[in-house]
Amino acid sequence: YESAVTVTDANGGNQNVRLRARVERAPQISLAGPEGTLSACDPGAKPVVASYSDESAIAFPATISWSGPEQGSTQMKERPQDVVIGDIVISGTVAGAYTYTVFVTDVRGNTASAGGSFTIDPCPG
Repeated sequence: YESAVTVTDANGGNQNVRLRARVERAPQISLAGPEGTLSACDPGAKPVVASYSDESAIAFPATISWSGPEQGSTQMKERPQDVVIGDIVISGTVAGAYTYTVFVTDVRGNTASAGGSFTIDPCPG
């Protein structure tokens, strides 16, 4: 945004001044990750891909945190085309409800987060 104003001093002198302001916006994030109900019979890392956009640049690393019967966090890896990727690492086949959140911060300090959830059902038998 830009505006021009005239400032008058105590002696009646005028000075034109141009004011500029910038609106800071947090990055926008779009996620692709685990959702719905998964089976404990299919153990292993659950990949999360986060696409982002921002008018400045992203300050790396982006991170992912998860909670549920197991919890943790890890740094995400930068990929081409404004994408970061990371894994929700669950050490075993612990059934239950999980939530996860991706955090991205731009170089101006604006932070955004986006998340999802999934449930792991126990193996039959």
